[in-house]
Amino acid sequence: MDLTSLSDDKLSTLILEAQAERQARFERRKAELLASFRTQAEALGLDPAALASALKKRGAGRAHVSPVDGDGRSAVKPKYRNPKDPSETWAGRGAKPKWYDAHLKAGGKADDMLIAASAQ
Repeated sequence: MDLTSLSDDKLSTLILEAQAERQARFERRKAELLASFRTQAEALGLDPAALASALKKRGAGRAHVSPVDGDGRSAVKPKYRNPKDPSETWAGRGAKPKWYDAHLKAGGKADDMLIAASAQ
């Protein structure tokens, strides 16, 4: 399909229609999968509602999942705390905050800013 010949309006319409179709296909597959689970649970003599409740309580049988930021990266506990402003913390990853470097330049040590394991 040659998209270069489409006007901006037609291209926008095509994009919206394609997204709607993709979402509809996902919803159909999801409904089919859930119906299959229900059928199999009933065939085994299990109450589908009780099974769903048990899976929710156990986290669907998955291992512990760490919290994730909105961009998909795992959250990391802070390792350092600004001695002058305890609300400012740093995990020790990425660029050093200005307060960290300022503390070191003023003669402080990194150990002075470490957060005790019990305080985290």
